[in-house]
Amino acid sequence: MKKYQLMFDPTPAGWAYGFPRPLPEEAVDENLAIKTDFDLTEWVCSFGYPEETFQYFRTYPKQVEESTNEKMGDIKFTTAGDFMKQQEDDIFYYPGSDCQE
Repeated sequence: MKKYQLMFDPTPAGWAYGFPRPLPEEAVDENLAIKTDFDLTEWVCSFGYPEETFQYFRTYPKQVEESTNEKMGDIKFTTAGDFMKQQEDDIFYYPGSDCQE
């Protein structure tokens, strides 16, 4: 079963305060509607959004990606010795030097 979260974006200039953001789980019911007992203004203003400009907003559902808990592939670690050896093996021409030497 797909899982969704309700995204919230106040206008104008919600992007300047990090919106759109997902509403917290306690603010949304099972039908993805905002609960009437949730203080939306307090929540929005807690991110620095000015209360006097908070009038309009939009909401939309966003599908939540479920983690698969797959293992990562092998990771190659480089030691300081490996790095120094690679530096010695690499040929580097400094800017302004004659590359034909």
